[in-house]
Amino acid sequence: FPTKMQEGFGPRLARHRLSRELVATSVTNSMVNRVGSTFVNRIAEETGDAPAEVARAYVLTRDAFRVRELWDAIEALDNQVPAASQVAMKCEIGRLVERGTLWFLYNLGRPIDIASGVASFGAGIAELGQRIPAILPEGTRAQAEARAERFAKGQVPRDLAERIGALEALASAPDIVQAARGRDIAIDEVGRIYFEVGDRLGLDWLHTSALGIAAETHWQRLALTAIVNDLFGRQRALTTVIIDGADNRFDPASGRMALNGAVDHWSERNRATVERTKGLLDDLRSAGAFDLAMLALANRQIRGLVARPPAASP
Repeated sequence: FPTKMQEGFGPRLARHRLSRELVATSVTNSMVNRVGSTFVNRIAEETGDAPAEVARAYVLTRDAFRVRELWDAIEALDNQVPAASQVAMKCEIGRLVERGTLWFLYNLGRPIDIASGVASFGAGIAELGQRIPAILPEGTRAQAEARAERFAKGQVPRDLAERIGALEALASAPDIVQAARGRDIAIDEVGRIYFEVGDRLGLDWLHTSALGIAAETHWQRLALTAIVNDLFGRQRALTTVIIDGADNRFDPASGRMALNGAVDHWSERNRATVERTKGLLDDLRSAGAFDLAMLALANRQIRGLVARPPAASP
């Protein structure tokens, strides 16, 4: 409804006899316009959820990540930058929205409570968005900077280019927020551990390689999606294992616990398993073409790494 009507008749509009239909129409239009007409069917097929739950997870992702701000910023550049740059940036956002939607569907109870989800995840995601460049390992940060530079060369303002360039990393924010919950540790510290372990073990390479696997059948596509989401879950589980076993010390500057060499400490205690995992991934890298069977094998190795009890201290 127009803003003036909302201001003058808000309570009555909320009781509109077609309120459910109006909301459903608005959300449907948003999904079709932003992520395409096949989005709901494809996500429902991959997760087994009803279309209504997919829509709730979509709205939760859209609002928790504040992607409407990005859409508005991109559309404000109409006739100022090449249309190809705008399309490319919207594709980056689309990948973020799809991954976020899948995450909330896989990790939240039913029915999904949009308001509660935004309250639970929104602030942490926003804080990570501000801190992403500072907490990424060198290789991952270089990739984000390269994406930002590509958009900046397309005449996109530097600030917006950097925000879009960091979206691939920011997509992991729900896992990081979840790992930080209940722990008196700054969320950027948790994020630093999350990204460091991904870089150290080669999980970032696995995720990137999985995107290049051609799923030739319906079942292969479902298996590929399931394994990729499982890998992200393993990375979160590893993060919590590392944090809980770290040498935590109070940091007066932040007023919270800081993690000192946590990944190094964990890697040393589990040296044999870590080296075996890295060796397997090195072998997969050198094998050439990467396929679904290789991804499944790598996922099994990572799962064993998470499940393995910590080695006894010397």
